[in-house]
Amino acid sequence: MQVGKEVRAAIQRIGGTPPENLPPAEHIKEVKKRLRGAKPVLELGEKDAKGLVGQNDQGNV
Repeated sequence: MQVGKEVRAAIQRIGGTPPENLPPAEHIKEVKKRLRGAKPVLELGEKDAKGLVGQNDQGNV
């Protein structure tokens, strides 16, 4: 209990936001939906992508 009080005091000292005042995180289902529709930021060539998860030795998924 003492640790929690010290953490809260430190948050107040540095001007941070207490946890109960932070906005809730985005629901994981919404994150997945948003990411499914997002355009990839980086595209790898076949040579660079070899061996990544989801590919077998022939390069097929």
